[in-house]
Amino acid sequence: MRNGLEAQNVPLLTPDGKKCVRLLDLLQAERALVVYFGSCSCPVFMNKLKEFGVIAQDFSDIVDFVVVYIEEAHPIDGWSFKNNFIKVRKHRNQYERCKAAQKLQELNFPSQIMVDTMDDNANVAYGALPERLYPIEEGKVAYVGGQGPMNSSMKEARDWLESYREKNTFRRWTI
Repeated sequence: MRNGLEAQNVPLLTPDGKKCVRLLDLLQAERALVVYFGSCSCPVFMNKLKEFGVIAQDFSDIVDFVVVYIEEAHPIDGWSFKNNFIKVRKHRNQYERCKAAQKLQELNFPSQIMVDTMDDNANVAYGALPERLYPIEEGKVAYVGGQGPMNSSMKEARDWLESYREKNTFRRWTI
């Protein structure tokens, strides 16, 4: 995935597993959508969630935010870490993946949470494992966050959002 390419309109489920929507259905006119991919068993993702939440609050006036829950990076029945915040097994079905996403939802996170399908459509399309962030603007990838854990940066995401705010403030003044 590269900047400027059409964003992949992958199917996603609500955490209760009852409703399926397409990613771009979450995109509203005149607003960007910041998509953060990850899972509870990824310590890097879990450590960055608080900062992501602050960013979501700081920019909620101009941007919408969604977390897409993907396959577990470090399930307890796989390559696991002892310091994982939440212990989760590898998902064997959609119900288990949705249940894992509900654990994240219980943290009262200030963003909508959606769940990737068991086909891992979102994860594959966006090269998301173990964690990654993508702003989408007007149906196109506006910024490609580095792939975690080593190359992702909330500072870079904040910088992109600052420039997005400046661009849109200027656009509103010139219209």
